Amino acid sequence: MNQPNRLMHVLCKNNRSPDGSSSMTGSILTIRQSSIQTPFNRDLSHTSLSEAWGCETVDETADRNWFYSPYETTANVEQYNYKPTSFTPKNTSRQDGLYNTAELLNLVNGNLRWSDYVDYTERDVVLKDEKSCGLNYVLLRNRDLDGDDIVDVEELHWYITSLEQIFALFIGDQGLSVEAQLYPQAVGNLPNALLDVPTGHPLRGVYQWRWHYVTSTADGQTAGNVPVQVWAEEGISTSQYAQNWAKEAVPKVRCARNLGMASPSSQAGDATYIGTAGNNFPKDELVVVTETTGTENANSIYRFDLRNLNKESRRLAFTSQGLIPGDEYSLQSRVYEGFETGGWYGLTYEANNNGWLQAYPMRIYTPLSANEAPIVDGTFPDGWRIANIRELAIFFQYCNDNNEWWGGANYLPSNFYSFGTYGNSYDGNVNTWFVSRGGITMTMSDGDVFRVRAVRDWVPGT
Repeated sequence: MNQPNRLMHVLCKNNRSPDGSSSMTGSILTIRQSSIQTPFNRDLSHTSLSEAWGCETVDETADRNWFYSPYETTANVEQYNYKPTSFTPKNTSRQDGLYNTAELLNLVNGNLRWSDYVDYTERDVVLKDEKSCGLNYVLLRNRDLDGDDIVDVEELHWYITSLEQIFALFIGDQGLSVEAQLYPQAVGNLPNALLDVPTGHPLRGVYQWRWHYVTSTADGQTAGNVPVQVWAEEGISTSQYAQNWAKEAVPKVRCARNLGMASPSSQAGDATYIGTAGNNFPKDELVVVTETTGTENANSIYRFDLRNLNKESRRLAFTSQGLIPGDEYSLQSRVYEGFETGGWYGLTYEANNNGWLQAYPMRIYTPLSANEAPIVDGTFPDGWRIANIRELAIFFQYCNDNNEWWGGANYLPSNFYSFGTYGNSYDGNVNTWFVSRGGITMTMSDGDVFRVRAVRDWVPGT
């Protein structure tokens, strides 16, 4: 896992420099194998992990006319089933991507045939349908292991990642190869220009730095099984797939597979029965909620243990001070090995003064003049600070069922957006994120309530 690409040269010739310090290999055929990439802690001294998951290195559907369902068209974006109107998938797990994918394929009750979608008569395994979609994407990565032409549950090793798994790739991005990162910084350094594709190409008119990942998780808030998509250029913003107001972007999808786990089972009662969400998700989670004190209400205190996260993606030094604002790539946007939540604080600003609110990230540490209101109502206790964007993303995923704790508010991080006013200004006037129980966005509406949440570093086990 997380190793450099493995190369095999066929009919090759090696040339070495006279001093023996360098060499060059030429070959008739070169085969490259990419390693599975995981956001988990790979340190050999970290022995508590027995199960995990990893993802593929690259998205092989790049530059394709990607659709979520083979029955979806641009004129019919409400049809997300993998069989037209024959069933309604229950792919609502925020966590278990394997369960979601099996639901989308209707593997528990259906009899999907490999030969309906995949042509094995060619030299290479190819799709029968030119339209690239989630179903085809999964089938290309799995095989008919018993040769009966039925897509069996036990043959589903690769699956479309869930919302939690995409979040994990964002939180643990520094431990992945550059190719495998959801949004490599090199993409953000591209010119603010449209993709150079011919007229009629499905990605004509799309800015080359906008990437949106489609997950296997339905949003659970609307009729049907409309999936959640993550706007990678905005770090971790969310929306419904094909949302009418969604900005045009390069469509992306990422497949994953479980590591150190038994294959899923079609037999009810088995420990890995595919019909129950969570049965096929690793018991060793990337983020472990180790303690919740108080009742499930606005006063709950959550503690998060992140020792299962790779060290490259963590701040290694404990701090009891505030984190100076940086963008989502900065050290200040990473997590420590553990942290806990405190209370929330309302923002003091003119209700209609959106300019003040948009200037918020840099105002945290900007001295206020005598006639200006403080940044928050009240004073943070010593040792506490404003949560950063990755900490807020963890709240969104792991505290989502505690409605009272959120209080119907939008929470702002201590970071600014790299494409916003304080970054390269590609993305208009937006500057930071608004994280609520319902989603993560960079837009605001009249009447929205804005707060910040206090957190502090915590050493797990103490």
